Amino acid sequence: MSQPSRHRPSGNRQALLEGALHCLQERGYARTTARDIVAASETNLGAIGYHYGSTEQLLTRALLTGFERWFDELAQATTTVAEGVRPLVAVARELPRTFERNRPLARAFVEAVAQAEHSSEIRDGLRSCYERGHELLRAVVGEGPDADAVSSLLLAVFDGMLIQWLIGADRAAGSEELVRIGMALTDAANGAQQAPTGDAADL
Repeated sequence: MSQPSRHRPSGNRQALLEGALHCLQERGYARTTARDIVAASETNLGAIGYHYGSTEQLLTRALLTGFERWFDELAQATTTVAEGVRPLVAVARELPRTFERNRPLARAFVEAVAQAEHSSEIRDGLRSCYERGHELLRAVVGEGPDADAVSSLLLAVFDGMLIQWLIGADRAAGSEELVRIGMALTDAANGAQQAPTGDAADL
């Protein structure tokens, strides 16, 4: 997200969620305080406890919401592909743009991962993020005896690319490499007998 998400809030609960997501994108996970969220949401400190129990629970919910919206972006890429383009190709080609749009959220995600060891709430929230990501990739991979394993591997590749991209590593994998690897793994999972053609051959 090049600009912080500002969906129209309806009531204090939604206003707090959008305010927390705004703060995650502007300040990061570790540096966001309850007062920051209150200022961004134009609510009050008591509303956080009433609607979410704690600031940590609210931030975790906001992080999950941000990733749900991010996954929706990638899912949309699979429904608007040109004729003859495979869904996995569409997702892979969208990755560089979606990384850039969601850079603040990606930074907040890495910060949250670092704190997950000490918080069951953060771990549970991040686990939900991964389950959603696995569902998206599983739908793209399709049927096959190794489809679950392939989608899990692709999710791990996504994580690795994201971290390398955030730190500007010179050896960060590009979308074209992911297309080739992903298509080969998908064909293997689907029991294909021939090497990928079409999109893969054009790269």
